[in-house]
Amino acid sequence: MLFRSIFIAVVSHVEKEEVERWLKGGLMVALPISIYALVQFLGWDFIPYPTGEDLSRVFSTLGNSVYLGSYLVLVIPLALSLFLTVKSRAKYPYGVVLVLSALALLLTYTRAAWLGAAIGGTVYFVICAR
Repeated sequence: MLFRSIFIAVVSHVEKEEVERWLKGGLMVALPISIYALVQFLGWDFIPYPTGEDLSRVFSTLGNSVYLGSYLVLVIPLALSLFLTVKSRAKYPYGVVLVLSALALLLTYTRAAWLGAAIGGTVYFVICAR
């Protein structure tokens, strides 16, 4: 109930352009996170980890592959939406974020995140088809 009240208060006092700016800025944060995950997969990780850590799955700056997968499941539909709706050349950065985030999601080897992304994509396309 409290979160709903806060949401309504924020939405009623924030301009649409400001919401779009925050979403686009938040999406661009996913770019270095995804790049770092890909760099980890290639073995170029510059942060030393204690011996005994499972380094077979990428976790980027989030410290756990499940956390990274959950984050990317939230980012990928937003990147997909912006990539498909923006009509100018400004859509290409969103495409880059989409591809890199999808690759990083696959490299987490987190099946629950894969399932979440599949369900999110299905829901997105069902909603857009209406």
